[in-house]
Order: sequence, then C-alpha cells, then structure tokens
Amino acid sequence: HDGRIYVCDTRLAAIVVLDLEGREFDLWSPVDDGQLREPVNCAVDPADGRLFVTDTGRGEIVVFGPDRRFLGAFAGGEGARPVDVSVDDSLAWVADFGRSSVAAYDRRDFTPVRTLPADPADSAAALYGPMSVWAGPEAVYVSDFGAFHVQVYARDGTWLRTVGQLGRTPG
Repeated sequence: HDGRIYVCDTRLAAIVVLDLEGREFDLWSPVDDGQLREPVNCAVDPADGRLFVTDTGRGEIVVFGPDRRFLGAFAGGEGARPVDVSVDDSLAWVADFGRSSVAAYDRRDFTPVRTLPADPADSAAALYGPMSVWAGPEAVYVSDFGAFHVQVYARDGTWLRTVGQLGRTPG
C-alpha cells in the first residue's frame, strides 16, 4: 500500500514495514491495547490506509490507523480463531478457522454483515478449515485447508462453485 509492504512476524509479535520507495525497513511492535501476540496475516484498507492485522494469539483482528495508532479489535469471541483478513471498499472479510466460516464486517465500525456460507445446511458450500480469504469485486475466494479446495461465493454469500480437489500424491 502506497509503496509499502507489510509483513507479519509471528516470532517477534511485530509488523515489518518495507518502504520500497524510501528503501527503508522498519520493525514495528505495537504496545498497550494494540500489543500483538501472534500476528499471522494483514491487509490494508485501500480507502484510508488502516492496517487490519489477524492475530491468532489474541483471537481477533486488530486495527491500526495510518499513524499506527490502535483503533480497535473485532471478530473475536467464543470459538473464534481468525486466520486471515481481506479488506475492500465496504467490508472486512475474516476467515475464521475456529468457526469454519468467513464473516463479513462493515470496515468502518466492525459490525457483522453476513457469514459465508450463507446456507450452513448446503454441504457443497460448507467450509471445513478456511485458511485464507480474498474478496474481489464479483466474488469471494476462500482456500479451505480442511477440504483441499477453494470455495467461491458471490458477495451476498451465495455459493457459486468449488475449484480444485485433493490430489493423488503429496505435493
């Protein structure tokens, strides 16, 4: 984002910021309410530069402003284990391994909007171990570690298709 690459360092519980234009490296360890425990993934809000960090140690998404000020946390609670986040122009999509789902939150106030799959009784749409999520303009793609494929959903949560399958040999 804006010439910077953000990398989660789980060992140091920090964010590595690589400024490509300035040719600088910064290791940032938030403190106080924003302290990280085990950051595993992050995404930058394309509209305003806020950084959304998936922290499996805290069990929630931790949000920082462009000035690195702690703004809040969400997507935690009983049974939650968020493992990835994708932020677009309206929503923050959170892959939750603990709940075997992807939850969409309003990116401004973090209120829940919808959950994928929309129909939990639809076995074709089910998620067994969502590990990563990417929200595009037309669809949401979820890599499902537990089912060895990628699930594709419409942005309203409707299941569209499955891509891939378990292979015949390791690798």
